[in-house]
Amino acid sequence: MTETIHIYVRFQAKPGKEAELARRMAELRADVEALGGTSVVTRDAQDDAVLYFIETFPDLAALDADMQTPLVRALVADLPELTVHGTDFRIERSTPVPA
Repeated sequence: MTETIHIYVRFQAKPGKEAELARRMAELRADVEALGGTSVVTRDAQDDAVLYFIETFPDLAALDADMQTPLVRALVADLPELTVHGTDFRIERSTPVPA
């Protein structure tokens, strides 16, 4: 059975960096979709400085490929300038529930 990879990431932007961080996160969507995945960026309902990045990949190879794209590498390199604590993230694997 095929495993799907889910990534849940929480970023807390530094003051004045919220818009730049949100823009850079949204720019990643095209690369994720090109690898067969989905990407959603949302803002915390109670704290505009907190952004959530939810991605789904069809397999581990797609996730690995995404992590090597220039946009992801640049964002990771810039996290100390953009965020308070880097990231809090978790990676989950799932399989479909039989009908």
